[in-house]
Amino acid sequence: MTSMRFFLATANPDKAVEMAHILSGAGIDVVPRPAHVEDVEETGETLEANAELKARAIAAATGEGA
Repeated sequence: MTSMRFFLATANPDKAVEMAHILSGAGIDVVPRPAHVEDVEETGETLEANAELKARAIAAATGEGA
């Protein structure tokens, strides 16, 4: 079975470990934010808007869908 890939937007290694642990039994391949992806300025007016900005940056940097 192919697992879903889930890219993390956080650069915080503790958060990355926690998220990987939480999702470990769900068949999700958790991928840390690639080192070459710069921090995204959170200019959105909501948490959702900022999450979308980060998702788009990860997608652009990796060539994966957001």
